[in-house]
Amino acid sequence: MKKENIFSLILLIVIFIFIVTYLIDGSKNANKTTEQVINNGITDTEILIGSSSALSGHASFLGTQYIHGSLAYINEINANGGVHGRKIKLITYDDQYDPAKTVANTQKLIMEDKVFILFDYVGTPTSIKIIDMADEAKVPVLGLFTGAEELRTPFRPYIFNIRASYYQETETAVDYFVKKFGFKKIAVFYQDDAFGLAGLKGVEIALNKYGMKPVATSTYVRGTENVENAIQTIKSANPEAVVMIGTYTPLAKFVKFYKESGQDPYFHTVSFVGADAFALELSGNSINTSDKIIVTEVVPDPYETSAIYLKAVNDYRHLNKKYFPDDKPNYVGLEGYINAVVLVKALDEAGRELNRDKFIKTIESLNDYAVGIGIPVNYGTGDHQAFDKIYFSRLNNGRFLLFEAD
Repeated sequence: MKKENIFSLILLIVIFIFIVTYLIDGSKNANKTTEQVINNGITDTEILIGSSSALSGHASFLGTQYIHGSLAYINEINANGGVHGRKIKLITYDDQYDPAKTVANTQKLIMEDKVFILFDYVGTPTSIKIIDMADEAKVPVLGLFTGAEELRTPFRPYIFNIRASYYQETETAVDYFVKKFGFKKIAVFYQDDAFGLAGLKGVEIALNKYGMKPVATSTYVRGTENVENAIQTIKSANPEAVVMIGTYTPLAKFVKFYKESGQDPYFHTVSFVGADAFALELSGNSINTSDKIIVTEVVPDPYETSAIYLKAVNDYRHLNKKYFPDDKPNYVGLEGYINAVVLVKALDEAGRELNRDKFIKTIESLNDYAVGIGIPVNYGTGDHQAFDKIYFSRLNNGRFLLFEAD
């Protein structure tokens, strides 16, 4: 055989191998692409959801426990086969309660990770920054650890709240102080950002029903513990109660210093404080019990161990111990757990042929769904908040225990 023919044959073989390899790789890539884009964040075997929350920094207890509570339920669902044969995968990014980092994390979750929904965000100043992003990308957001009105009014088609609002919490607290004790002088100490302003507005609206206004207001800067000047401002008005809107460490310092100054009003704060972390900070400041330190809650007592207590609480305690044995049951973790129960219910009801539009319609159809806390989940096409119930807790031997505010 001539050299030219041998060379031609070799060339043809090389070309043939190249073409076959290209076609095989192309087929693999096509299959891989199909696996990734059955729908946004949905594959044959997986549902991808994403979260940005405070996993480190001064609000880390909130983000960590919120995620752990959700994962306790999600891990159990996955261990039992998932939802319609798909496992739920939760991608979590740390934003340190910093709005700029929340935005960057959310962009990554939507554009790069291509998650199906956003889930378990923590905080008002952080969460409100993603409203427009969710609207533009048409990505549902479920289970935010904030009661801010901006996430409720005007109606947000892609935002699904589970907890009650801060307006409801502050109104309930003001009603308690005015109706039960006849208080006329209520002050507000708040974090100087969107969260604090949301709480302040709620108190002002509640007081206005009685023809009243805050007798004094003062602020502190988010991420700091500089509360001394605020104490002097509020003390000068000699209030009977102080409503506080902030995170656990500065609020505990505020209460300690205020009490040491010789005045002892009632103190109230909303559920975002993380009652368990707040109690720990207060205990560290030699305040272990006080019926004058009150936190409004949006979930039931997570400490109850009775076998006949609420199913979701018992299940949370069991699965929390199973998957996160170093975590003690707490209000924040229980709320995260309930979020996951609602998520899985919606995914299950939506069925195997899952997409975002179907997911949204399914959540909106959840009515009188018994989640296991004694009150039902109720959504609607114009109502994207599941619960309205507010509970009262007060400091008792290092824990905030529920009480009836009759």
